[in-house]
Amino acid sequence: MSLATWRLVQNRGAESSTDGTEHRYTWDAWNRLVKVEERDYTSGTPGSWSDAGTYQYDAVNRRIVKVTSETRHFYYTDRWQCLEERVGTSSSARVQYVWGSRYVDDLVLGDSDLDSNGSLETRFYGIQDANWNMVAIVDDSGTVLERYSYYPYGEAKILDDDFTPDANNLSDVANPYLFTTRRFDSESSLYYFRNRYYHSQLGRFVNRDPVAYEGSKWNLYVYVDSNPLKATDPTGLEVINLTVCVACASCIGVDVCVVAGCIGMCNEQGYWDVPGERSWNCFKKCTKTVGAPLTAVCAMLCLACGTLLLLPGA
Repeated sequence: MSLATWRLVQNRGAESSTDGTEHRYTWDAWNRLVKVEERDYTSGTPGSWSDAGTYQYDAVNRRIVKVTSETRHFYYTDRWQCLEERVGTSSSARVQYVWGSRYVDDLVLGDSDLDSNGSLETRFYGIQDANWNMVAIVDDSGTVLERYSYYPYGEAKILDDDFTPDANNLSDVANPYLFTTRRFDSESSLYYFRNRYYHSQLGRFVNRDPVAYEGSKWNLYVYVDSNPLKATDPTGLEVINLTVCVACASCIGVDVCVVAGCIGMCNEQGYWDVPGERSWNCFKKCTKTVGAPLTAVCAMLCLACGTLLLLPGA
């Protein structure tokens, strides 16, 4: 995963050199990654390009098919959480996930068919830190199967249960959820952040912000305002720092229950009255309905804190 070079190519793709392998990315007209190519670069002389992966999306922009050495299908909740994966034409699940209610990427457990025999015989539980990074996978008895450590912007190091580095830095339990519990694609060396793809060594998104300069006034590729230790961006659209927002509310005397309640409602429900609406709209409607006098103050509060709230699947 070590990055040597990075350059844009005619505004249509990008190339990177990674551990002797060069990648080329192709995007469609809707700002979605649709193809990854690779070629060997270990000798200093580039080889021929070959397909590493292709992707397909549904009408609401969710990635539903990934084709690498296998064809993998993804099935989601209305909050854009992956519930099940199937491989090829099989009607049996290869892996299933259960998600918690604390956060959109609160991975509780998974059941996996590691030996591809059609039976979900392996159960694992996710252990996450305060920034929702996956730090360990444990089994039913609480025995640690695998651990993870990270550089600030998300470059992951996979460790054995005794904290020694894994020999090939690949998950032995086929766990793809790492930094902020977003999915890492080994074929592209990118994280899939729903609406965008993220490069952990560059510390930036590699496709432009779908909400343009509404997300950042000066940078269409910045990740969490360059503050990865205190914020997350699970949808690729909005920076999440709920602790700061509630702390600000307490300091200036705004009813924290109103703020926290609206955060929780928008996070759990996913919208206020229009499915698919942005989280900021949901939050404004909620505070106006629950406590009309506080609406303007709450709006100024969250803007002053530099915080936009999460609407899963926005």
